[in-house]
Amino acid sequence: MPQRMSSPSCMQRTPAGLPFGMPGMGEEMEGAMQQAPQLLRQGIRFITLVYNSGYSFKLRSAMTSSKLAKTGRGLTPEQLFQNNRDWAAKITAQDADFFATLAAQQTPEYLWIGCSDSRVPANELLGLLPGELFVHRNIANVVVHSDLNCLSVLQFAVDVLKVKHVIVCGHYGCSGVDAALKRRRIGLADNWLRHVQDVHQKHERYLGEALSDHVRQNRLCELNVIEQVVNLCQTTIVNDAWERQQELTIHGWVYGLQDGLLGDLGMSISSPEMLTANLAQSLSVYEKPQFVKKPPAQI
Repeated sequence: MPQRMSSPSCMQRTPAGLPFGMPGMGEEMEGAMQQAPQLLRQGIRFITLVYNSGYSFKLRSAMTSSKLAKTGRGLTPEQLFQNNRDWAAKITAQDADFFATLAAQQTPEYLWIGCSDSRVPANELLGLLPGELFVHRNIANVVVHSDLNCLSVLQFAVDVLKVKHVIVCGHYGCSGVDAALKRRRIGLADNWLRHVQDVHQKHERYLGEALSDHVRQNRLCELNVIEQVVNLCQTTIVNDAWERQQELTIHGWVYGLQDGLLGDLGMSISSPEMLTANLAQSLSVYEKPQFVKKPPAQI
């Protein structure tokens, strides 16, 4: 039996009527907004309240703008500094000791490996405060054994911070994945996106030309996450942690830009023995002629 782990609060509480995620969920994205339009329009502030009812909602609300549509385009550096002062003042007004406590230590339970895309703010979409999430980002959320930057972050998170969960999170509409899929040249990053092209070639059977561009792009986003989870599970850092019986689970998630919701791709691995079975199960979804969305298992 797979080991059941305590999951992040965002995976424990889901508003009624909102879609759960599974591999292939990107093919049903357009219907999501119609399922709960009033809830989704409230965006991150609503999700934070529901998913993190055990925390101080007032403090978390102060972390984000009250106007979700507010733009930062065209702001001068001086205006950005003023925004920072306003933000810090709001936090201090809610908790005078917040920054002093934060400066003393960081004790995150989660490492987030995500895309550099500015539309995927890790702390905000999880409803977590500063100090609660260790973050590494790169184009297309790639994990490769030659990337000392990523491996250094992973080693510090696992061996020093003792995080319990490592989350690889991709997102639909990823420009890097789209460029890899269409073999579009964008410059120096082409060398980096070669890793995503390798994922494409490996799983080409699931990305046939008979599918629409939208479906193929979403599938490659999901398959890329799945393969990066495999890469993580094969690192010496993760295997050494498992060998010494350290509590550590690797997860593969995907984020929807259109609805602000996370989906679980079924890749939650807490031992080497789980990898083969979970990988086969996650990939089997793409063999089906039609996806059936089910709630993800508790992790």
